[in-house]
Amino acid sequence: MKEVNCFIFLGLICALTFSSPAHAQDSAKTSPGKPDQVIADLISDNETKSRNAALQIRNSADQNWLPRLAPLLESPQGRSRQIVTMLVLGIYPDKAFDFFSKAATSESVFAREAAMYGLARVPATTVIAPLFQGTNDTHETVRNAALRGLQLICRPNGAQLFTALQSRDESPLASRHPAESSLQEQLSGLDFSRHSQQWKAVWQDLASRKTILSIQSRYLRSIEDQSLATALGKVFATNNSWAAKPVLQKDLNYAFSMVNLVAGSSKEITIAATPDEIDRTRFLGYDLDRAVQMRLAVDLWLQAPHLYARTVQISDGKLLIEIDLNGSPGLLAGVGLLNISYWQCRLASGKTGTIIFDSNTGAWLAEEVKDSKGKLAWKAESTFEDNATEFEPTAILIQMPEGQVGAKRYDLEFKAEFAKTAGVHHLVRATMHENTPDDSGDSPPQLRALAELTLSTDKPKED
Repeated sequence: MKEVNCFIFLGLICALTFSSPAHAQDSAKTSPGKPDQVIADLISDNETKSRNAALQIRNSADQNWLPRLAPLLESPQGRSRQIVTMLVLGIYPDKAFDFFSKAATSESVFAREAAMYGLARVPATTVIAPLFQGTNDTHETVRNAALRGLQLICRPNGAQLFTALQSRDESPLASRHPAESSLQEQLSGLDFSRHSQQWKAVWQDLASRKTILSIQSRYLRSIEDQSLATALGKVFATNNSWAAKPVLQKDLNYAFSMVNLVAGSSKEITIAATPDEIDRTRFLGYDLDRAVQMRLAVDLWLQAPHLYARTVQISDGKLLIEIDLNGSPGLLAGVGLLNISYWQCRLASGKTGTIIFDSNTGAWLAEEVKDSKGKLAWKAESTFEDNATEFEPTAILIQMPEGQVGAKRYDLEFKAEFAKTAGVHHLVRATMHENTPDDSGDSPPQLRALAELTLSTDKPKED
């Protein structure tokens, strides 16, 4: 209950710090108190005292409060650190960078952790340097906070974005963080020799298309075997058209419907997305051109070959990439769109994998992922049009022998079918089946969920 009250209080702090000047009734509740008592009241469990203390600090806006607030970041109590962070960001925006930069050099792990979150919310390009320094901190807690802080710089407002995507009316999005370009430059030239594993979990939420292409180029230059480098270059060129956060130049408009046959529920969603909205949605882990929830091993490797590749070899006309999935965000497949899903399966048990490409065309053919015991946990295969000249899958079939949906495990089979319309590679239909053998050990897969998508070439949004 205290945790819930804390979030309620933080919401109140936000309202206080960004509201208009206090009315007379606020002053009546916040008669001047001794500084030490105000600070004690601010972090007390008594919400009335905390509120009044926050009001007094806000009403005075005296910068002499900053030296008194700084030590509170060293508190092991997360609530105290959150209150201070919100107050400083709201009342002293012009001093916030210096305040959190100093905290980032504190001997206290708690202060350094809080500094990472505070810095990420300061709208300035200067926050990049201390945040990247935080990713090399000696303490894992601080490193993780720095990585999450970098994610916040890229992450759009999900509620605002989802509303814009499902509306035919123009819905302007908040401007991008001013440090986003600097962040991408740092990522493109990052030295991954230290703590390289930690970047796996956040890379897909950080890297832009431009950064991914830059990383692929760096990776190719590191391959000494020219035949392998040539084959890898072809793989990147072929698959970047449908994976690795491809950039769409046109609006994407479609009607999406899905049904959960087990629960008897259905959902219909209309998407009307601009290229900018499509690009921003990828930083939330969603690909609007695919529509359904699907993260393949090939996706992870294409976006960060330097993090995942263990060995690369050519055998019998195939390019084989052995990958290390430890520390990755995992794989997933399911019927759904954005944050709505039916029978979405997540695979977190995958440890190693093999991705297979045609060494001549560069086309992605298949992938297999195994758990720590060497047991097959995921198998995906692609289908292409006959005599294809562009190797964008027309179908992807995924087998998940122990797929996890919620807290339960099932033997699942997911299939996504694609088409190309007006230059856009997009979903047409998706199904999730469960394999449920009877006493004889043989029964047809049972359809659990399905989705269909109809793409429109009209432009519903006005210029």
